[in-house]
Amino acid sequence: MLGSFVLKTSEAIENGNVQIKVVELTPSDPCAEAYSFVGADRVTLRFVRKNDQKVLCEYIFMDASSTSLLSDQCREVTKESDVAAVYIKAINITDGWAYFELAR
Repeated sequence: MLGSFVLKTSEAIENGNVQIKVVELTPSDPCAEAYSFVGADRVTLRFVRKNDQKVLCEYIFMDASSTSLLSDQCREVTKESDVAAVYIKAINITDGWAYFELAR
Protein backbone atom coordinates (compact mmCIF):
# COMPACT_ATOMS: atom_id res chain seq x y z
CA MET A 1 0.00 0.00 0.00
CA LEU A 2 1.40 3.37 -1.01
CA GLY A 3 -1.22 5.47 0.70
CA SER A 4 -4.82 6.50 1.23
CA PHE A 5 -6.08 9.85 -0.04
CA VAL A 6 -9.21 12.00 0.04
CA LEU A 7 -9.17 14.61 -2.72
CA LYS A 8 -11.73 17.08 -3.96
CA THR A 9 -12.23 17.91 -7.63
CA SER A 10 -9.12 19.69 -9.05
CA GLU A 11 -6.93 18.64 -6.12
CA ALA A 12 -3.81 16.58 -6.79
CA ILE A 13 -1.06 14.62 -5.10
CA GLU A 14 2.39 13.77 -6.42
CA ASN A 15 5.38 11.65 -5.62
CA GLY A 16 7.96 13.76 -7.43
CA ASN A 17 7.64 11.87 -10.72
CA VAL A 18 3.90 11.58 -11.27
CA GLN A 19 0.98 13.80 -10.31
CA ILE A 20 -2.47 12.26 -9.74
CA LYS A 21 -5.36 14.69 -10.08
CA VAL A 22 -9.10 14.33 -9.53
CA VAL A 23 -10.48 15.71 -12.78
CA GLU A 24 -14.19 15.01 -12.43
CA LEU A 25 -16.78 13.36 -10.23
CA THR A 26 -19.74 11.93 -12.14
CA PRO A 27 -22.96 10.94 -10.39
CA SER A 28 -24.70 7.67 -11.11
CA ASP A 29 -27.71 7.58 -13.41
CA PRO A 30 -30.68 6.65 -11.18
CA CYS A 31 -32.37 4.98 -14.17
CA ALA A 32 -29.41 2.71 -14.91
CA GLU A 33 -29.01 -0.82 -13.66
CA ALA A 34 -27.52 -0.95 -10.15
CA TYR A 35 -23.78 -1.75 -10.05
CA SER A 36 -23.38 -1.07 -13.76
CA PHE A 37 -20.81 1.47 -14.96
CA VAL A 38 -23.44 4.17 -15.49
CA GLY A 39 -25.34 3.08 -12.39
CA ALA A 40 -22.38 3.89 -10.12
CA ASP A 41 -20.76 7.16 -9.08
CA ARG A 42 -17.46 7.64 -10.91
CA VAL A 43 -14.22 9.58 -10.54
CA THR A 44 -11.85 10.54 -13.35
CA LEU A 45 -8.19 10.50 -12.34
CA ARG A 46 -5.44 11.99 -14.50
CA PHE A 47 -1.85 10.79 -14.17
CA VAL A 48 0.73 13.33 -15.39
CA ARG A 49 4.52 12.98 -15.64
CA LYS A 50 5.90 15.96 -13.70
CA ASN A 51 9.08 16.73 -15.67
CA ASP A 52 7.31 17.43 -19.00
CA GLN A 53 3.61 17.57 -17.99
CA LYS A 54 2.75 14.68 -20.33
CA VAL A 55 -0.58 13.01 -19.55
CA LEU A 56 0.30 9.36 -19.04
CA CYS A 57 -3.25 8.19 -18.46
CA GLU A 58 -6.73 9.49 -17.74
CA TYR A 59 -9.12 6.85 -16.48
CA ILE A 60 -12.67 6.72 -15.13
CA PHE A 61 -13.00 4.58 -11.99
CA MET A 62 -16.29 3.31 -10.54
CA ASP A 63 -17.12 3.71 -6.85
CA ALA A 64 -16.10 0.71 -4.72
CA SER A 65 -13.84 -0.72 -7.42
CA SER A 66 -10.25 -1.79 -7.84
CA THR A 67 -8.35 -1.34 -11.08
CA SER A 68 -4.93 -2.49 -12.21
CA LEU A 69 -2.85 0.07 -14.09
CA LEU A 70 -0.87 -2.66 -15.82
CA SER A 71 -3.21 -2.61 -18.83
CA ASP A 72 -2.15 -1.02 -22.11
CA GLN A 73 -4.04 2.21 -21.41
CA CYS A 74 -2.20 3.09 -18.17
CA ARG A 75 0.98 1.02 -18.37
CA GLU A 76 3.17 4.14 -18.55
CA VAL A 77 2.04 5.12 -15.05
CA THR A 78 3.59 1.97 -13.59
CA LYS A 79 6.85 2.66 -15.43
CA GLU A 80 7.07 6.22 -14.05
CA SER A 81 5.91 5.51 -10.48
CA ASP A 82 5.34 2.73 -7.99
CA VAL A 83 1.57 2.85 -8.55
CA ALA A 84 0.19 -0.35 -10.06
CA ALA A 85 -3.38 -0.35 -8.73
CA VAL A 86 -6.09 2.06 -7.62
CA TYR A 87 -8.79 1.14 -5.11
CA ILE A 88 -11.77 3.51 -5.03
CA LYS A 89 -13.13 3.33 -1.50
CA ALA A 90 -15.82 6.03 -1.65
CA ILE A 91 -17.09 8.89 -3.80
CA ASN A 92 -19.17 11.69 -2.30
CA ILE A 93 -20.81 13.65 -5.10
CA THR A 94 -22.59 16.08 -2.74
CA ASP A 95 -19.43 17.15 -0.91
CA GLY A 96 -17.24 16.74 -4.01
CA TRP A 97 -14.55 14.28 -2.92
CA ALA A 98 -13.16 10.86 -3.70
CA TYR A 99 -11.42 8.52 -1.26
CA PHE A 100 -8.96 6.13 -2.85
CA GLU A 101 -5.90 4.02 -2.13
CA LEU A 102 -2.84 3.49 -4.29
CA ALA A 103 -0.94 0.21 -4.28
CA ARG A 104 2.16 -1.32 -5.82
